Amino acid sequence: MQESRLRWYGHIRRRPPDYDSNLALHLSLPSHRSRGRPKTRWKDVVLNDMSEC
Repeated sequence: MQESRLRWYGHIRRRPPDYDSNLALHLSLPSHRSRGRPKTRWKDVVLNDMSEC
């Protein structure tokens, strides 16, 4: 699973910066923070996978 996530991340990063998939990767939505532990984002999981390699 880790390998497929990193492969997909590389595929998205190689696309031009104006593609929707690349824009969504860096999108930050303003919203209120709910109580408890923050939700795990896909970007955080990929960064964790890269640090383990």
